Amino acid sequence: MVFKNYYGIDLVETKCGQFKIIEIHGLTDGVSFSERAKYSPRFSRIYKYVDILKGMRQNGDKIIYSMDIKSSNNHILPRSLKQFYESIPFGFSHLDWISERIESDKDKQKKIEDFNKTGNSTEIMNDVNYLKKSARQNGVADDFHIGRALKFDNDNMYFQEFNFKDMRYDCKIIPRAKIGLFVNWGDNLYFHPKMLAYSYNGNDKDSFEIINTQTISASLGVTVPKWTPRLLIKYFCNDINLDDIFLNEIYLGMGLSSYNEIEQFVCSLSENDVDLLAVKKPMCTHYGTDVSFLNKDVLDDMIEIEKDIYPQLESVRNRIWLANESGFNFSKNDLVNGAFDWPWINSYGRRVYPFVEMGSYILQEFVDTMPVESFKTGKMHQGVIRAQVVGGQTVAVMYRLPEEEYSKGKFVDMTLKENRTFFERADDDLESRVFDFLSHILTSLEENLKAVPINTVEKVRQNEIKYLFGKSSD
Repeated sequence: MVFKNYYGIDLVETKCGQFKIIEIHGLTDGVSFSERAKYSPRFSRIYKYVDILKGMRQNGDKIIYSMDIKSSNNHILPRSLKQFYESIPFGFSHLDWISERIESDKDKQKKIEDFNKTGNSTEIMNDVNYLKKSARQNGVADDFHIGRALKFDNDNMYFQEFNFKDMRYDCKIIPRAKIGLFVNWGDNLYFHPKMLAYSYNGNDKDSFEIINTQTISASLGVTVPKWTPRLLIKYFCNDINLDDIFLNEIYLGMGLSSYNEIEQFVCSLSENDVDLLAVKKPMCTHYGTDVSFLNKDVLDDMIEIEKDIYPQLESVRNRIWLANESGFNFSKNDLVNGAFDWPWINSYGRRVYPFVEMGSYILQEFVDTMPVESFKTGKMHQGVIRAQVVGGQTVAVMYRLPEEEYSKGKFVDMTLKENRTFFERADDDLESRVFDFLSHILTSLEENLKAVPINTVEKVRQNEIKYLFGKSSD
């Protein structure tokens, strides 16, 4: 079979030697072309990545690397959505992540503005320069185009190519028949070739390969709810047991779980050396925004809040489901204010936002991971694993580790800015074991999702909410 998608996957290795998936990410959450992970020889990781892309293109034609670098302002809520959150009883919606996301987006937006004004964004330039150098080394420099696809018509793609030599964008018209591979590197579904090909009148005549497919792009973008990959595996991959590959989790907020369910989940958590039981993270934001690690006292306080609001659970669920069916208005003022827009529109002309997930958190079991010896420091550190897989091949497996040395009974929160971290490549044995663990999962995903249309992603989340709301709250 042919793999057409990219996966950036965060894992932990337990002290029992088992791998568990923390999250499955989309394209922009995974590939980093910096040398921080100390891959040797120089550029070997990005060289391998480009070599895989070269092998996936059709007929030796052009590779189009379409990058979307716009900031996704999903923290600016449209007025109708904000009013709904304010209307439901206190304790049901969880939006604390928004303030932290605003600060994060300010940093990202500044980098984008600097790039648009001067072309001098170190982060973006490094990515592009490493790609270009690897394309030269792979002998495909003339066929490797980096920029942004603007639109397609019946015969051509209209493309805005990055020109760093003269600090400008060059507009090009590239014949569709000359495109061998389209890499959709970005979190904006609107720029996917299947969305841009509007002038085709619904006829799909594309002959080139696409990374990522439209369905995967709609499942793994940075504005997509984090539970989406897990739901797709649950609904379509019957040969995979979720408990075998994912950490245990439950959902907090918007009526997705009852007081009794949350209490039972907390009681099932195991104690460990660092006195932490769970990780709480927003369902609809990434990059470690508003992640917190919870001990028993914090969890007990949380359960008490859930107990207090429990009598209103059924009525709130009914209101949420009605809003879920009717959708939300997106006004001209929302557009002017840069509020979060969403591609899914119902028959009433309203946005079908993932507002249930936007007001929810994931409560995930905490795992005291296996400490590893760093090649760089010669000391033991305790962190997480990031795997990058494209075209069915492992591009890289690396550790993200805190600079602070491992000490039994002490946990270092790597989501805090004051705790500096570093990346380090995994050894060949770990890379092989990680890929063996992931290969069946990704094969099943590719095989089962290849015929799934994009609108099914929305149906899956609707089905899951309906299922969770229909469960007994006793």
